[in-house]
Amino acid sequence: MTVIVTDSSVYLPRKKAEALHLRVVPMGYTVNGRVCSEGYPEHLEPFFQEYGADEAACSTFQTPPHVWRGVFSELLAGGHRIVCVTMSSGLSGNYSSALSAAKEFGGDRLEVVDSRTTAGGLAFLVERATELACAGESISSIRQEIETLRDRTGIVFTVENMEPLRKSGRLGALRQSVGTILNIRPVLRCKDGKLQADTLVRGRHAQVEEIAKRVPADAVAVVVHRFGPSQGAEELRALLRAKCPALRVELREIGPVVGIHLGLHAYGAAFLR
Repeated sequence: MTVIVTDSSVYLPRKKAEALHLRVVPMGYTVNGRVCSEGYPEHLEPFFQEYGADEAACSTFQTPPHVWRGVFSELLAGGHRIVCVTMSSGLSGNYSSALSAAKEFGGDRLEVVDSRTTAGGLAFLVERATELACAGESISSIRQEIETLRDRTGIVFTVENMEPLRKSGRLGALRQSVGTILNIRPVLRCKDGKLQADTLVRGRHAQVEEIAKRVPADAVAVVVHRFGPSQGAEELRALLRAKCPALRVELREIGPVVGIHLGLHAYGAAFLR
């Protein structure tokens, strides 16, 4: 049997992950010096209470190689083959960490793939990987399919405050006025595995419309994400449902590992063409 392994930035609800027989490896974060493991997105209320009280007290870290090693060892010992699809190497060291662990096993029963995306984009890839695994495809074939499919994923999003992204170092310098005066807000995207600034708009309504405009008409799957309460996310979901009536547009929560770098009230859409 081939098992699909991913990290917690996939942000699928527990029931869906279990239905797909996914092995979700938790990433880590700290709150006031306390080390925590990221769980499923339906259990975030305690985190939001602490995060809202002191955003600066939170940080994140990649899953260390020994954790990946333990998961791989357990599954291989059980006679399974593994395809591990991680958060983009341009956003996290998780891919390098998993690859380092995988090299210790060698052989032809384990593949590690850089998704070059995260959240909904990563979810689309691992869902397809599970379909292929159930169909009996080889792990090399699954890897090739995921490497092709990842170029058809996209994420477009916005943030309430640019400071978390600036502090994280995951986005180049932008005008200091963005998000601070005149109600000017950024629209950003994840492209080629990295975060990029796309355009600037004024006001939430324009934000929502701009994000929806960047979801292609030929999208075959769309999910709206938010980090904490967000009226914009609700409006975006409604707009995308009208734009893509044949698709079921889900609203999913982003967890701490990605959300800490975006800040509260961030929202956006992931799509698969």
